[in-house]
Amino acid sequence: MNSSDTVCLSMVPDVASHMTSRCCSVCGSQCADVEGNKCGSCHAVYYCSGACRDEDWIRVGDLAAHSHCLLCHRLQTYMGLEGELANLPFSFANETTKSDFLVDPFLQKQGLLNQGAWVVERMGIMQDPYTAAKRVGNFNEDCIVLPVESTTLDDPITQTAGTPSSWADYYSLRGFQLDSPIAILLHWPLTVFHIIQHRVHIDYPELGSITERKLIVVDIIGVSLETELLPLFRELSALLPMCEFDIHMYGAEVPWCRDGLVYKQGRLSIKVVRGLYHKVVSHDRKTTVAIAFHVGLYVFKTWKKTLDKLQSANIPTYFTEYGHKTYEDSRSAAEGMGFKHMSEPAINPFRSPLRIYQSATCLPWYRNAILFCLKNS
Repeated sequence: MNSSDTVCLSMVPDVASHMTSRCCSVCGSQCADVEGNKCGSCHAVYYCSGACRDEDWIRVGDLAAHSHCLLCHRLQTYMGLEGELANLPFSFANETTKSDFLVDPFLQKQGLLNQGAWVVERMGIMQDPYTAAKRVGNFNEDCIVLPVESTTLDDPITQTAGTPSSWADYYSLRGFQLDSPIAILLHWPLTVFHIIQHRVHIDYPELGSITERKLIVVDIIGVSLETELLPLFRELSALLPMCEFDIHMYGAEVPWCRDGLVYKQGRLSIKVVRGLYHKVVSHDRKTTVAIAFHVGLYVFKTWKKTLDKLQSANIPTYFTEYGHKTYEDSRSAAEGMGFKHMSEPAINPFRSPLRIYQSATCLPWYRNAILFCLKNS
């Protein structure tokens, strides 16, 4: 996620884990009768009263374009995708894909609350600089915590029959049971793997299969939370053992203590760089693919210069979003910046299995749920 001087946090999905009540989407007041105060058509938003419902239906002035009468059908369509997004193979999926799912009780039950890399699930959007400072230099510690998974992920993959294209494939390949929550952490590197292995040759056919290259240079743009998870990206080398990975992570919200941090393990090298991508990326860097998790084009104004940089360099560029609404908001924002050729959304098979709790809406949002890319024409 990129940064700017002004951030409208109300436009960003609420990933706070401690919230247990629903709030009115108009005034923010707590809703006493949750089910009774949903919009009766889309079932996606909540109101504390009939007055707020009426106010939201037809807005005036600068908010006229956000009138619920104009958005209700779209929200109904998004809610219709709830089942598809919740279609995950895990034994815990029935719990973690509910609209009222909360992260903390689940992690507590798994014995993972505040342990290792699992702290990321409680951080929300941006990284806590104090937490980051405490963890600098501790990447040799076991950040996964789970005994079986920690041991397994240290071992090379011995099976050679095909490459995983879903969580079920991956768990089978690694020998994990479907009650293991490791996907909650691995959706970050597995999303990168999916893009490299399964998407680039389709979306950018002129490039062919980039996995045939000895060196894959990846720029991950707008990072914050991801710098807590550097050791997890070793799984790219396990899944693509013939490739060498040079990954740079860029973000204006990277804590100062992480700026310039380098992590190396085998054929994987990661460098963390603080700053806006278009200002700090090296001019002679030969990037294979660029990726921005939870891009938020509709929030951060500085994305225009970054997109100009990426498009002028003809770099294959992928984005993720939390859901179909945030995808459409980002696509609309991109078009407003002059980028008319965003691809259609695709549900990421390696999305997080944890549904994001939101106080004012129950739209189905997950980390890295939707994939799309920037086209040159």
